[in-house]
Amino acid sequence: MVFSLSLSTAGYDYTPGPYTVTFTAGQLYATLMVSIMDDNITELSEYFKVMIISTDQPSAVEIVSPSTAFITIEDNEPGECEPVYVCTSMNVLIACAFDLPCSAPSYADLEVFFDPTNYTVPEDMNVTLVLRVSTSDFSFPFTVTVNTIDITAVAEVDYVPGGYTVSFQPGQNEVTLEVPTMDDNIVEMVEMYSAIIASTSVDRVLIGSSDMANITIQDNDGTYIHTVLYESIKVSSIHSKHTIPSHSISSQSVTK
Repeated sequence: MVFSLSLSTAGYDYTPGPYTVTFTAGQLYATLMVSIMDDNITELSEYFKVMIISTDQPSAVEIVSPSTAFITIEDNEPGECEPVYVCTSMNVLIACAFDLPCSAPSYADLEVFFDPTNYTVPEDMNVTLVLRVSTSDFSFPFTVTVNTIDITAVAEVDYVPGGYTVSFQPGQNEVTLEVPTMDDNIVEMVEMYSAIIASTSVDRVLIGSSDMANITIQDNDGTYIHTVLYESIKVSSIHSKHTIPSHSISSQSVTK
């Protein structure tokens, strides 16, 4: 089942789907409970609809009409907000025009972000990333998708790549995500990759500016010798000829 917006807002007025309803053999009906989110704001009656969109046995179970239900949420705060008119047509709600003598509800958006944004771990240890939201003043659950990007580290060789899904519960302002590091017996340079917040499941949860975390993996197998050979470079022109002298081999030890 999927929830469709109609004059009410998912994450503000009700807990959005999708939901799964299970029928056992011979069962003729089932119930689905949808949580309504109470507030202290005087407002108009609000509406949303629920649609049956699929079954796991399409060859045996057919979706027939009516496949849509309409839900009205009646306000329970003192005071009154009267609409000019509301139009309905064939049981399908159509929003027309409203006069709001009282204040319309105002909601602050949330931002989700990494904090901190830089992590360093040895090759034999997983990294634990921390994701936070800008406020704990929210009453709905949501999920965040985190993807990974190679820099010098290689997915499936140096670490287990995303996407990962992390869940925030109502009022929870911090969650952690553990990304496994893959150890080996190879002496190598430090390696890096990034984790990036790709999406959220609720529109009012925005992706903050600190949407990327950088992870450095330090080798635990010894000392890596980085050798660079500078060759002579000859630069010629019509009027002059210059030769940049050759440099001897330069070695630099890098210990991770």
